Amino acid sequence: MPDGLWDAADRLPEHGVAWLRCHREGWQAYVEPVAVTPGDVTSAHVRSRRLAATPAHRELAAYWSGPRTSGAPVRLAPPAATLLAALLADDLGRWATGAPDPGGLPARRRLRRVDLRTLTVTEHPVLPVPDVAPTPKKDG
Repeated sequence: MPDGLWDAADRLPEHGVAWLRCHREGWQAYVEPVAVTPGDVTSAHVRSRRLAATPAHRELAAYWSGPRTSGAPVRLAPPAATLLAALLADDLGRWATGAPDPGGLPARRRLRRVDLRTLTVTEHPVLPVPDVAPTPKKDG
C-alpha cells in the first residue's frame, strides 16, 4: 500500500464519501469503524489509540512502517475470508439502513479484532482523537 493512502482516504467523508477499512496484521485482522461524516473515527485515530494502548508502541509503529506493507498479499483461508466479508457487509448494511447493532456498539464507533486462526471476534469502542493545541512558542 503506498505511503499516505489511508491518510488521504481519511478525508473522503469531508467530500460526502463513506468508507470502511479492514486490514490484516499477521494472524489478526481489524475491521475499523465506518467513517461517514467529518469528525468520525479515521484510520489515523485508530492508529493513535492502538499505539497509546500498547506497551509495545515502538514495535507496532515499526511493524506498520516496515516491509510488511509491501509485497505480495497473503491469501486468507476461506473461513476467515468469509467471516471478514460478512462483518464488513453487516457494518455497511446497518449503516446504510440505520438498523441497530445487536452488540450495542454502533459500527461508527467500533473496532473489531478478528483472530484469523480461531475466528474469534472481539469488539472495542473507539472515539475520534481530539485535535491537540500547538505547543506555545517560547518568548526570548
